[in-house]
Amino acid sequence: MSRRIRILIPIRHPIGGIRTYLKYIYSRLSSDRFHLTLLFPQEYETEEDTLSLLKDLEGYGLNVVIGNGKHALTSLFNKIFLLLKSNKFDLIHSQGTTCGIIVSLVNTFFGVPHIITLHETFDGSVLGTRFLKFKRELISVLLAKADLINVVSKDARENLLNVFPRLKNKLAKIVVIPNGIDVDYFRGKISNTQNICDIPGITEKDFVIGYIGRYMPEKGFLVLIDAVKVIAEEFGIKSVKVLCLGWGAFIREYQAYIREKGLKNSFVFLEFQNDVRWILRGIDLLVIPSLREASPLVPMEAL
Repeated sequence: MSRRIRILIPIRHPIGGIRTYLKYIYSRLSSDRFHLTLLFPQEYETEEDTLSLLKDLEGYGLNVVIGNGKHALTSLFNKIFLLLKSNKFDLIHSQGTTCGIIVSLVNTFFGVPHIITLHETFDGSVLGTRFLKFKRELISVLLAKADLINVVSKDARENLLNVFPRLKNKLAKIVVIPNGIDVDYFRGKISNTQNICDIPGITEKDFVIGYIGRYMPEKGFLVLIDAVKVIAEEFGIKSVKVLCLGWGAFIREYQAYIREKGLKNSFVFLEFQNDVRWILRGIDLLVIPSLREASPLVPMEAL
């Protein structure tokens, strides 16, 4: 048996769409040919989303490295350096801009083939206003050090080049591989026959809106809260319930905003679900209120 191809996969946020992306991509590869090393910050070590990802990929001779330390980015930098120094990797597959930049810095000393997959887009405020030109130039140089920059949609590619115009000199390195899903899985039968109306806080009389995603500003969750407020007050519709299945740093702030708006009874937060098919089939409407996206997987799964 030939030696497995060893891939290092640094991930800043191993949850949400990135978890799903890794599941779809790597579960399609032969476990006999690949050995995967996942690196992510300690803050995600016990997240159910992360544990689900590890279970999905456990057949790949999986090695998991936790970046421990007070500062996640410094920890990732140190761990990547130590891993590259002490192991022979055939490829580094960085997930997201932050990991891509860190790896490009460290990999200067090692020269391992490096692919960056960018799952995000960039708006005008992402770099701030101070030293904007310098930051754009620096990030462009570091991203361009990778052997390949993989973006997940044509729109995301256009956005990347608009924000970092220096990368137009490296067009051959920027490749669009569109996101996709496992269609047969979502067409398949579901062993979990749980009913939406069995969830505490939801009744058969309710019109149920589903929100599946991270609680981050760019995901537009505040817009959804304000919309429900309008539906309740201006249209007098009180039977709308939003079933929230998500994760992210701003969940406490958003729940406080819901209480402030007097909508506590209109939002139901559900714990992590590894299989969301029963939710997608049971809700009346799925809402994607995102302000910007690269190529979201949830709408594809819902369709």
